[in-house]
Amino acid sequence: MPKVVISDASCLILLHKINALELLHKVYGTVITTPEIAKEFMLELPNWLLIEKVIDIKYQKLLETQIDLGEASAIALATEKGDCLLLLDDLKARKLASKIHWYIWCY
Repeated sequence: MPKVVISDASCLILLHKINALELLHKVYGTVITTPEIAKEFMLELPNWLLIEKVIDIKYQKLLETQIDLGEASAIALATEKGDCLLLLDDLKARKLASKIHWYIWCY
């Protein structure tokens, strides 16, 4: 299992809608997201879901030319963390992440 699990907003929103957000915690323990994704989620996050900023904003901005802000921030953070599992639902973002060799899992 990867050291770090990073989730996009859509995955969090969908799990929340079916009252299953806690599944992420049960399966992965701590999950990380970005401030951009937390803002998109628009609800208070549980304490096991950490928020971390992307350090390389230039890389994130480059990704934003191809995909949405949330997905770009998730992929940029995964690049910084290494050994990651990304939870993405957007096909274009999954394809881009696959091209840069990240493991993808989504709902």
